[in-house]
Amino acid sequence: MPVLSGIIILVLASLPLLACQIVFFTKFGIFLLLTIVLSWIIANFGFMSILATIGPAKSKASKNENLNNQNAGAPNVYQAHPGSVNNQAPNTQPPSMHTVCSAPS
Repeated sequence: MPVLSGIIILVLASLPLLACQIVFFTKFGIFLLLTIVLSWIIANFGFMSILATIGPAKSKASKNENLNNQNAGAPNVYQAHPGSVNNQAPNTQPPSMHTVCSAPS
């Protein structure tokens, strides 16, 4: 929003300069208006097109590799558990309060 506000303010500031009788102010208004309009066009269409062209790959393989690299040290929760049937996690219940609070024997 601040960028849009700056664009609006500069365009509105350049409009009265275009109506001036003094040549310097008229040329400065044209320069200001063209600078703002062209920079907005280049930023939104030219720069974004360049980023889309040279940006990261959009293939699923590269996304999976990135995920695997990020989770290199983390345990794989979808891996088959020992003693499980059909790669499903064993049906385990959380320990009861008695088990957690009892002293070791």
